Amino acid sequence: MKHDAEQLHLSPHELYLRWRRRITVETLKNWRSQGKGPIYFKPGGRVLYPLSAVIKYERERLMRAPDVRAASGED
Repeated sequence: MKHDAEQLHLSPHELYLRWRRRITVETLKNWRSQGKGPIYFKPGGRVLYPLSAVIKYERERLMRAPDVRAASGED
């Protein structure tokens, strides 16, 4: 069982699982090298993503479906 402090951070594999296996651990690694994705830190060389940063990253990328009526000119 993880300690409370550890639950505040996700490993790359845990983030992969959180995102339902749609973004691979390898993609996360590539994103880190490109300065993309959620912020992370490396205590002792181990990559960890603060859960609060992951949630912020997710919220910033929420998408809204287009309003079909507005796009077609209907009211």
